[in-house]
Order: sequence, then C-alpha cells, then structure tokens
Amino acid sequence: MSSLNWKVEQAIREQWPRLTFRYSTGAYDDEKDHAPDELVFYGSSGFDKIIRQLPHLEELSFLGFPTLKALPETIKTLQNLRILRIHGCFLRELPAWLGALTALQELDVTRNNLASLPATLAQHPHLETLILDHTLFTEIPPLVGELMNLRAFSLSHTGYGMPHKIAEIPPTLCQLPNLESLILSSNKIETLPPEIGQLTNLKYLDLAGNPLQALPDEIGDLASLETLVLGSQSLTAVPPALGKLKQLRVLEFGSLTRLEHLPSEIGQLSNLEKLSLNFVDDTLPDSLGDLVNLQTLSLSCHAAPLPDTFANLQSLKSFTLRMKPNQPLPAVICKMSALERLLVTPFLTSLPPEIGNLVNLRELKLVHSNLQQLPAEIGQLRMLQKLDLSQNPLESLPEAFGRLQNLERLELQGTTLPEAPEILTTLPHLAYLHLSKTTWENTPKQTVQQLRKQVKRLRGLPTKPRKQSSWETISCLLTFTFFLFLCATLFWLLSRFF
Repeated sequence: MSSLNWKVEQAIREQWPRLTFRYSTGAYDDEKDHAPDELVFYGSSGFDKIIRQLPHLEELSFLGFPTLKALPETIKTLQNLRILRIHGCFLRELPAWLGALTALQELDVTRNNLASLPATLAQHPHLETLILDHTLFTEIPPLVGELMNLRAFSLSHTGYGMPHKIAEIPPTLCQLPNLESLILSSNKIETLPPEIGQLTNLKYLDLAGNPLQALPDEIGDLASLETLVLGSQSLTAVPPALGKLKQLRVLEFGSLTRLEHLPSEIGQLSNLEKLSLNFVDDTLPDSLGDLVNLQTLSLSCHAAPLPDTFANLQSLKSFTLRMKPNQPLPAVICKMSALERLLVTPFLTSLPPEIGNLVNLRELKLVHSNLQQLPAEIGQLRMLQKLDLSQNPLESLPEAFGRLQNLERLELQGTTLPEAPEILTTLPHLAYLHLSKTTWENTPKQTVQQLRKQVKRLRGLPTKPRKQSSWETISCLLTFTFFLFLCATLFWLLSRFF
C-alpha cells in the first residue's frame, strides 16, 4: 500500500481536522512542518474526492495552484470549517456559497486576482479574520464594515504593482467594535479619517509604505493600541496626541525625511519597549530619555546629537545607531548599563575608555568605520560573545583583548592587521574567526596551526594549490600521447588517399 493511501485511510478513519493541498508533481510529502493531524497533498487534482471523505474538516488550505479556476463545490458541505486559506491560486472570484459556511472564522485569500467579495459574506456571524493581501482591490469592500465580529483585517500590497491601490479608509471600517488588528501597508493612503479614533479595541495598526502626510489628533484615542507602524517618508507632522497612547509598546516611524520636529509628548509613552526612528533634524527631544521601559532602539540621526537624557535609558538592551560620519562614539551610550547588543555605523573614529562600563554587552558591531586602535578597557566586556570590527583600519589589538574569555565569534575581515594576533589563541570559546587573506598570509605557521586546532570555523584562509598525484601526472601524459597518436594516424590517412 502506498504512503498516500495509508495516510488517506488514517485521516478518514481518525477524521483529521486539517487538510492542505500544495501544488507539486509529487503525491505526498511527509514533512515536519505541519501538524500531526494534518493531511498534506502534493498534487493538482482529486480535491472533491478527498474533501468528500473528510466531512468534519476544520481547516482547509490551497497553496500555490496557478491554474485553479474555481473552488471545489464540495467545500460548501463542510459545516465545521473554521479556517479557509487560498494562497497564490490567482482566483478571479469567490463563490456565493461561502456565506453558507456559518462556522467560518478565518478567510485568507492572499495572492489572488480578486477585486470583489461575494455579497453573501456580509454580516457573516462568526468571521473574525479576513486577509486580502496582494490582490486587485482598489477600495476597501463596503461589506467589510458589516462584519461586526471582525477582529483582524489585512489589505496590503494591492494592485500587483499597478497604480490603482487603496487610497482611503472608509468611515464604516472604523465602526467595527471588535477590530484588534488593521494592516493596510503598501497602498496609497494619504490621510486617516477622524473616525479612526473610534477603534478603541485596536491593538495593532500597520500603515507602512503609504504616503501619509499627517496623523489626525484622534490617533490618540486608540486607547488599546500596542503596535503602531508608520514608515512614511511623506509624514510632515506628528500630533502631540500621540503621547496619549499609554498602552503602546512598539512604535516604528521609518524614515522621517520631511518631519520638522518630534513632539516632546513622545516621552509620555511610558510603556514603550521598541522604537524605530530615522530622523534628520538638528535636535532630538530630551523627553526621549523618559522612555524608561524602552528595550530596543533603532535610531538614524545624521545631524542630531544624542541628548544627555539618553543616560536614563537603563532598560535598553539593543541599540542600533547610524550617526553622522567621522564622529567618536557618544559617551552617553556608555552609561546604558543594561545594553546587550550595540551596532554603530558608519565611519566611527574612536571608542571612549568608558566602553568598558557596558559589562552586560553580548554583541558589539562597529563595521565600516575608521577605528585604528581599541581602548584597553574593551577587555572589561567579559560577557561579550560576538564582535564585528570588519572594514576598519585596525593596526593591532590590545593585550586586554585576551580577557574576552566568552568571545565566540570575531570578524576582522577588511582590517589592516599585519598578522593574526597570537592573543587570539588564548580565547577558549572562540568558534568563528574571519580575517583578511593578507593577514593570514603574514601570520606565523605556528599561530595558524594553533588556531586551526582551536577554532571550528576559520574564514579568509588563502587556499593552497592542490598537489597533483603521480597517478594524475601519468594519466595526463597518456592522454597527451594518445592525442598525438590520433593526429599522426589522421595525417597518414589523409596523405594516403589524397
């Protein structure tokens, strides 16, 4: 009995609740990426036969069928179906009988050529999640505003690169009392309606990739909002009302190339844990130092210096900073004692001795900079596990480097180290080392041999030309002799007959 028949019989006998069809030439693939009670078919036919024998299905998926013109009608008999996913099937329309699936809670039709929804879905009693990403919708379907139990709605990347994208949010969408997640990224939305403030249960709002120019004051009425993703280069103003979002934990601005200033009220986001900000103004508000619960900060400020109040960010664990070129590392960073991960670019000129105060640091990345020397205090980073100093004109490593006893990964490619420092052989946990080819070539053989024994992965080592064996030499000579013999024979035959 084939594995396919065995799996089908087991699924029918035990009435597995999950069924997935994947487009492939094979029949069945027993992968570990699906649930143990999920039947996964790789094929392009036989849908109705299998669905008919699994009347108690709760989850059904069609993944990547470019020639699927219509959904199998046997689906309408699945009265227990809760989740229906149709990905990459290029369907042009959905059947009206979808509205009869009263148990349906999630409908995901990502990557299909859909431009409308069947009217029978209006006022669906249990539909909670509706995903219409990568479709051909040019407006938010009006019937979405009638789905009173809807908790998650996503309509991003519409139009498949065509100019016709979602341009506005209808007020009816803002009247969904249970909506918790709204994703409308990569569209053409320029403004938000004032009614957006009515979504008092909204927890996640993603508007990245839209030409938003301003945010309404009503944005501050989203009392339950925990994540706000903007990512708009067109944004010219941020309302002070943003500071009213007391539940906000994640705020991603993206690139604010046109923003004149950040309101000081941003410091009132007392529960903020993650902030991503690309800011080019001359000043950053001192109130950023009031974000005492901030754990992750990604900041690009080409002109603005870091405020001294950043020393108050004692909960910060990860800091990514892109700063003005040819500047030393700001000393205020060395006061963030909880830092575990620090990435700074580009063209950093020096590290202050206070770098040794970051005793909790586990990853330090200072690439594409102008560092020629490291302070001896770097040896105080006893918890450091990953260090990336690639593309720096480093001339040497300090003796204190040997104190980095927990260092596991070290990247020094693109540096000007004359040779691999012998001190590297004293790092017991070093498992990955990447040096420039020229550095390896100048390193004493004894040091190279010691590192080969100690380090699992050495990168940048010059490849040695492989010595040709005696048998390969003989084989080449025989081949060449045979070639000469063939040429001589051919010449003799030509001279004899012509």
